[in-house]
Amino acid sequence: MLPEPDTRPRPAELLERAGELTAVAALVAAADAGRGGLLLVEATAGLGKSTLLDHAAALARDQGHLVLRARGHELERAFAWGVTRTLFERWADGGPQAELLTGPAVAARLVFGAAEEPGDLPVSDAAFAILHGLYWLAVRLAERTPLLITVDDAQWADGPSLRWLTFLLGRLTDLPIAVVVATRPGTRGEGGVLAQLAGDPDVLVCRLEPLGPDAVAQLVRRRRPEADDGFCRRCLELTGGNPLHLRELLAAIEAQPGGTDAEILAGSVALASRSLARSVRRRLAALSQDAYQLARAVAVFENDAPLMMAAELAEIDTSAAVHAADELTRADLLRPGDPLEFIHPLLRTAVYHELLPRRRSQLHRRAAALLAGDGAADECVSAHLLESPPAEDGEVVATLRASARRAFGRGAPASAVRYLDRALREPAPAAVRPALLAELGRAEGATGGQEAVAHLTEAVELAGDARTRATLLLELSRLLHDRGRLDEACEACLRGRAELESDGDGLTDELAAGLDAAYLTSAMLSPKQAAEAHQRVRAILDRPARLDSPADRALTSKAMIMRMGAGGNRDELLTVARDLFAGGRLATEGGADSQALWHTMGALSYCDDYATAEHAFQLALADARQRGATIALAGASVFRARQILWTGPVAEAEHDARTAFDVWHGVGHMYVSAAGLCLVSALLEQDDIDQAGTVLAAVEEQATPFGLFAAWRLAATGRVAARRGQDTEALRAFTACGQHLAGIVQLNPVMLSWRSEAGLAALRLGRRDAAETLIDEELALAESFGAPRAIGVARRAAGLLARGEQAIELLRSAADLHHGCAAHLEHATTLVELGAAVRRAGRPAEARGILRDALALAEPLGATHLARRARAEVQLAGGRAPSRRDTTAELTPSESRVARLAADGRTNRQIADSLFITVKAVEWHLSNTYRKLRIRGRDEIGSALVVSSDTAGE
Repeated sequence: MLPEPDTRPRPAELLERAGELTAVAALVAAADAGRGGLLLVEATAGLGKSTLLDHAAALARDQGHLVLRARGHELERAFAWGVTRTLFERWADGGPQAELLTGPAVAARLVFGAAEEPGDLPVSDAAFAILHGLYWLAVRLAERTPLLITVDDAQWADGPSLRWLTFLLGRLTDLPIAVVVATRPGTRGEGGVLAQLAGDPDVLVCRLEPLGPDAVAQLVRRRRPEADDGFCRRCLELTGGNPLHLRELLAAIEAQPGGTDAEILAGSVALASRSLARSVRRRLAALSQDAYQLARAVAVFENDAPLMMAAELAEIDTSAAVHAADELTRADLLRPGDPLEFIHPLLRTAVYHELLPRRRSQLHRRAAALLAGDGAADECVSAHLLESPPAEDGEVVATLRASARRAFGRGAPASAVRYLDRALREPAPAAVRPALLAELGRAEGATGGQEAVAHLTEAVELAGDARTRATLLLELSRLLHDRGRLDEACEACLRGRAELESDGDGLTDELAAGLDAAYLTSAMLSPKQAAEAHQRVRAILDRPARLDSPADRALTSKAMIMRMGAGGNRDELLTVARDLFAGGRLATEGGADSQALWHTMGALSYCDDYATAEHAFQLALADARQRGATIALAGASVFRARQILWTGPVAEAEHDARTAFDVWHGVGHMYVSAAGLCLVSALLEQDDIDQAGTVLAAVEEQATPFGLFAAWRLAATGRVAARRGQDTEALRAFTACGQHLAGIVQLNPVMLSWRSEAGLAALRLGRRDAAETLIDEELALAESFGAPRAIGVARRAAGLLARGEQAIELLRSAADLHHGCAAHLEHATTLVELGAAVRRAGRPAEARGILRDALALAEPLGATHLARRARAEVQLAGGRAPSRRDTTAELTPSESRVARLAADGRTNRQIADSLFITVKAVEWHLSNTYRKLRIRGRDEIGSALVVSSDTAGE
């Protein structure tokens, strides 16, 4: 796609802005070289922000860049994604460019109404999916030609669009994208986003200053060549060097009759004083009544007012409106052309605020009706309804609710709250009020609003039938759960079940199953409720209908994972997990977002059915990538990372863990601690202690203080401390981890082997009795459950605690278990410990053989720390470690993934979409692959990968 030819007028000359123009030129040149950046321009109104952005756009177009421009509008701040929609809407029409909105960019279609709303997707997930989709849309455009994005009047931009700018900022470094944002100083933006941008070290901030004497004199003499220095100096004093105010003053001067300079200035000061509003009012008073009325109508519409619609609002005929528009253009108030727009937002503000509040409200109500009659989007209509007076109009309530639904579905609950709160004040008809309260409570819940629980509770009380009350109680329970009010959430679920039973609904009802599942979700995390919840699990798993419907399967999956956490029997629970998965049914019916799928993936992996678990991971990853569902992608990635930490290779585990960590950390998701634990573990296995500490610090910034989330964080803390030799801190962290798990009846070491890690820390501290208690308990629990990997981990710890032949036998047994279940990385770890024990027993030759086997496993798996330990033990056993493998010719995990997809016949674009990377990155990985495999092109990749695999296995 080539940039469009520039047919726009060249921007006005900028005086005394050399530094700012240099910064703009450098930004555009950097983007041309593939290095993105963001320039924030701060200036009070009238100092030339917009003109500077015009110069940036002209410069970028001259260099062949694609330019996307948008502007914030005061009236449209509630219009979620309004600014980003303006930037990108030309690619949302389903034309030849429709392929841009596929793959990882597909979620961006939600912004343009080109896709179905995300349904039950949590609002935070929808918001992040859209952020991610818009980012990929920008990346795809920039792959074709460098890109300049400008956003003017960002102080009025909607919150979601501002958050997208910060999201983009963190990813600009290697992209040919330049961004220029203009705003007024001291404005924070929704959520303080503009303040964050201003304080970001990667953002260049330019602050425009008023013009000096020379520039003011130059501007004055362009319109009044005969002006002397005293006249120019007086203009500077009167305007403070503000170009817009100077423009107003000069326009007023031109309207004065002849006379001396002093007389002209005296008259002009009265007309164009330092108050721009007063100046505009006086200039309007000199125009015709039609022009006055039309200016007020355009001010109500704020921007892009169609001439005919503005005329109707002004109550003048079209012919008169044309003349009035020309009159306003000649008076330097409106830009020429149709639709109508003021030359500067300050002029619109001056006209708008001249209207009395009641009259403004009435005009907004009429503007809303005109827009609705013209088929405008509900959000455009609602922008005016927000400013209009209540009138008990059911149509108004319906429009506001429709706008709220769209905003909520697009991850903008704050906008939804504004629409719904206004609808409530219309007021809503009595029959609609319960549903409206529920919608408002839901939206407030997503924003953290204090009234959310009260509004949902009121909706429950007003609901007319038991089933509706039960449905609302389910929503209320989820809200209370998210607020950490777990016991109240459980109470809401139990009340919902009671409502259904009083209404005569059967026990197999899907809503009943949903309430039961929500109860378990909260109860399993509450120390007060967990024991009671676990008593219900057996009955749920024994139900004949446990697999009948999606709701039944969701409930069964919840009970299964709870039973696994408490103990249970591995073979029985593995059967449940396989029945739930059913060869992929869960992935098909619920997609990668399904909690039932997440529970089932975890169960398959915990039970050591790695092949079926990998099948589930791949289905979930494929679904997430196809839909651009980044939160789901993170979920599947973290489950896969955890399994690969047992099986290897380590670099694959790091890649998957980092994928999940980057997503969850980016949105402050509570599961960031799960990804953090996996990423820390992978980095430690690669001897990158410093980076592991950095990740841990990032996890602690977003720490969730209870349950599994706290346990994962504390386990990561313990592992980092243990590697640093801080065993007292490690023991404290692992013990606290266990306390959190015990409080929610999570006892099974298959999920987290904290006891053995705590026991080994205690052993290193010389506290053998404490170590024996912890390790013996873990071994008993692991053997009771029956999963080979977990038993092997516990026996390995017991072997390190034991002495002599008993230690060797325990370690040999652990090695056999790990070998038998294909936990290759655990197997290598156990072999190192076994080899060391055999060496200490005085059998060096046997030890060297075991340790060489460990090394042969560890190095191909990328277990750097483990391989280093194995080499050290070989030397202690009197041998020479084999030469280190030359890994320079081996494909990295990223290169391997790209190569496999290329061998399957995928195009570079398809590979990029599948892996959420750029086409440029695909080309880079393929280039490295050709060089390392010594081939000439993608036609040879398939056979080369087979040969490479065979060689690696020798």
